[in-house]
Formats: sequence, C-alpha cells, structure tokens
Amino acid sequence: MNTQKLDRLIDTMSERGIPACDLVVTRDAEQIYRRMSGFADLERTRPVSENDLYWCFSTSKVITCVAAMQLVERGVISPADRLDRYIPEFAHMKIQNRDGSLTDAQNPILLEHLFTMTAGMTYETKHPALAEAMSVPGAGTIDIVRAMAQVPLIFEPGTRYRYSLCHDVLAAVVEIASGMRFSEFVQKNIFDPCDMVEIGYHPTEEQLARFSAMYTFVNRDGTCTPRETA
Repeated sequence: MNTQKLDRLIDTMSERGIPACDLVVTRDAEQIYRRMSGFADLERTRPVSENDLYWCFSTSKVITCVAAMQLVERGVISPADRLDRYIPEFAHMKIQNRDGSLTDAQNPILLEHLFTMTAGMTYETKHPALAEAMSVPGAGTIDIVRAMAQVPLIFEPGTRYRYSLCHDVLAAVVEIASGMRFSEFVQKNIFDPCDMVEIGYHPTEEQLARFSAMYTFVNRDGTCTPRETA
C-alpha cells in the first residue's frame, strides 16, 4: 500500500494550524495504517503518542443511535413510536414562528424524527428552562431532556431537517426503555462487547492526564485558541 501522499498530508497538519494529528485505519478489525504528527499542546511540550486520549463530542451521536437501534432490534422500541409514550412532557409541543409567535404543533414527535433530526428541535441550550435544569447538581439525562420539552420547536416534526439536540433526547429514551442509565447501557452493550477499554463518559484521573489539549481553530487566520471540555 503506497501511503506517501497520506503521510505527507499528516506530517504537514501542524503547518496548517492543527497542533496534533493521529490517523488510524483498520480493516477486518486489524490496524493497517497509523501515522501521528505534531504535539498534544500548542506549547509543544508533549509529542503526540498512541497513548493520547481525545474528547469525542458529537461523534458520540453515532454511539447513541447504535444503542437505540439495539432496542429496536430487540423489539423494545420502534421508530414509529411517539416520543410522548416515553416522555409525556413532549405531548403538546409549541412551534415558534419567525415573528416570534407560538402555535400548537400538529404532528407528534416520533422516535424516527429523533434518529433523523427532523423533530423540529434546535441546539438551543440557553433557554431558561433548559439552563435551569442543567444547573441543578446531580441532574441526569432524563431530567434535562424533560426540560427540553419547554423549548419551542422551529418547524412541524417530520417536515424538515435541522442538526439539533434530537440525539440527546434519544439517549433519554434509551434510559427509560431499558431501565438503565445511558452510560451503563452503552458500556454493557457496546463498549464491553467491542473491547473498547479507552472510551466512556466518566474518565478516570489517569485518563484525564492523558488527554490532548483542546483548541478552537480559527479558519480565517489559521490560529487556535484554548477551549473547555463543556
């Protein structure tokens, strides 16, 4: 396999403003390519290594959908189910029109809409009801998602697509339908069977020490600024 072009691309990522890069390619569960370049921080104090860990953020949405689809396969839930069957707070949703007025939603939110992000939700996390729920110490997935029902939709469920908090709501459905905390369900049904030992929602102190520093990349000038994990 000729990887010279790919090697050069990885090796020049730091010149493009990306502090660290680690690319792994597997085939049939076997690693066939890996190349790393750069440093785990802008101060260049720690070269990238295979022991570095990274925050997944929204790539975890794939994990959420896999967990929910496992329940579909087991006949526990169905994409055609109404969301309010599991979380009654979503039974009577409002839609916020462009002029700011509110009207009653005519279509119910289905689990299918959560999978496909067509429920009419947004990524609004500063709504008073949601912000209050997130500020409560010990608030869990279900508590926060119930508060999301107070945030108006921006279109009728099932009529359009919008990247949103739909998969967060889907995680709450997994909790309710399975009777397990979402993190525990994923650990038991996805991470453990796949022998994924360096992934999870609650990193240990040892793992935290191995995380690569995080930055926000500013495309217009190619600079990076430090950012928090949340």
